[in-house]
Amino acid sequence: MCKEGIRPGDSTSTFCGTPNYIAPEILRAEDYGFSVDWWALGVLMYEMLAGRSPFDTVGAADNPDQNTEDYLFSVILTKTIRIPRSVSVKAASILKGFLNKEPKERLGCDAQTGFEDIVSHPFFKSIDWVLLYQKQVTPPYKPRLDSETDLANFPPEFTDEPVQLTPDDPGRSRKERIHLKEGEWYEIDTLCLADGVGTGGLCESCPPPPPTDPNVAREGVRKPAQRSRRRFRLG
Repeated sequence: MCKEGIRPGDSTSTFCGTPNYIAPEILRAEDYGFSVDWWALGVLMYEMLAGRSPFDTVGAADNPDQNTEDYLFSVILTKTIRIPRSVSVKAASILKGFLNKEPKERLGCDAQTGFEDIVSHPFFKSIDWVLLYQKQVTPPYKPRLDSETDLANFPPEFTDEPVQLTPDDPGRSRKERIHLKEGEWYEIDTLCLADGVGTGGLCESCPPPPPTDPNVAREGVRKPAQRSRRRFRLG
């Protein structure tokens, strides 16, 4: 999960992720933790072992109503995932473990054993986890590369595609980027600047006159340059 400050046992509720890999608890608007990562790993492993998505539906490509994100999310929430008979018993077991729709019952999500359940799973019996962590394990397959720019292992349909850069929109406000809510008060630790020019918050030692900017409570003024807690309100 790509989110700062999240530790084992912590949770968040942001709706985000690549559609095909979003876990059911996110779609149900539930608080979630690292359980969503094990679900996504299960989806990826299924694709690698079966050659298709676990949420593929026969005829969906030809049916506009079944070729939407809403339909995909419905399938993720309700469809029984069928494991191909072509995979081994160990592979089928770990796929079922990762793709359990209930996060508390999902492999790797037990409050006591957690990651140890994954390490000890029979599917990974041949893995030396210490050597793997130290990057000392020889890959089972090493593709041949003639140069650092050799793209022979990638389909031309992708490598021939023109590159379209999508930089951040500089016009987006900080409020939009960090999802702050209008009307709410927030606290930050900062430095009041020595030259008397504030940073747009309310310092504990600064009087709070009425805001002149709807997005900034006031221009704080303090001459000593020292760390203090400042409060600001949006909207």
